[in-house]
Amino acid sequence: MKNTIYLIITLFSISNCYGQPATDYIIMDYYDNGNLKSGQDPIGAIADYSKTIALQPNFADAYSNRGFCKRQLKDYKGAIADYSIAIKFRPNTADAYNNRGISKDEIKDYRGAIADYSKAIALQPNFADAYYYRGNSKLQLKDFIGAIADYSKAIELKPDNADAYYNRGNSKILLKDYNGAITDYSKAIELIFYINYNLR
Repeated sequence: MKNTIYLIITLFSISNCYGQPATDYIIMDYYDNGNLKSGQDPIGAIADYSKTIALQPNFADAYSNRGFCKRQLKDYKGAIADYSIAIKFRPNTADAYNNRGISKDEIKDYRGAIADYSKAIALQPNFADAYYYRGNSKLQLKDFIGAIADYSKAIELKPDNADAYYNRGNSKILLKDYNGAITDYSKAIELIFYINYNLR
């Protein structure tokens, strides 16, 4: 009983001192804890984000970050659901569309993924990763010319993306552009060697 009274007094004091409801601090504590756990302990992070959401149901970033953790755990449908709620509360966030697209790719909903990447690009035209991932989805749908166009844009925006060169090479192989494929594979190898050398 004494502990409960002490907690109530403490929360009341925090609220008075800082001019904010004490629940705001509790919400941010749960959210920050989730962020700290998300890399190594996605299950623990999900629990913290869920507590955040219980206290503030319209917290878009909490849904988005919980979706990321669910994706780490291969709960792709759960991730899609969380990204969709994040988008509902904050519809102009390119990252949420891009991340939902990645999750849709994982369940082979390539057309749905392309729609999300296209929305991310519409919101953020220089979003290199969205072009790269959209290229991957187009490659899966055998739209090799469209894939090459997206990989080329991703490379233009992010010239050190070895995967974009490699996958563009794969697309060129399927179009029988063997010389173009060799050029792209060579560039991918060069970039991978450079990255690994500089990480030593």
